[in-house]
Amino acid sequence: MRSNAPYRAALLVLLPILALAAGCEPDKNPLTAQADVKLPQQAAATPAAGGVRHLLLRDDGRAHSAQGPVELPLAIRALGPPASTEVILQGCKADIDYRYIAFALRALKEAGYERVTVKGGDGQCG
Repeated sequence: MRSNAPYRAALLVLLPILALAAGCEPDKNPLTAQADVKLPQQAAATPAAGGVRHLLLRDDGRAHSAQGPVELPLAIRALGPPASTEVILQGCKADIDYRYIAFALRALKEAGYERVTVKGGDGQCG
């Protein structure tokens, strides 16, 4: 019959080495100790649409886009992530009704946009 003594000796030699490699302290039991494993910090994902975005309001309360007039909630969703996007709210005409600007400001704040700048009319609406 074969003796298990060499296997036990190898296990007793390898067990503390494995425990140290796993991050356990040597004075703790490596079978019951928990290792403090530090995971690498992931860099904050750079949003695709961050920075400064312009929201141009038409005189009918809708937003201006390259494809034509867009409803305001749809235009707000297309701006990008609220945490990293600054919004410049501007009217297409100088005499845009203040109610549309106030509504747009409320909608932006409700969507989470904190950095909003209101500019005068005459935006580049084409």
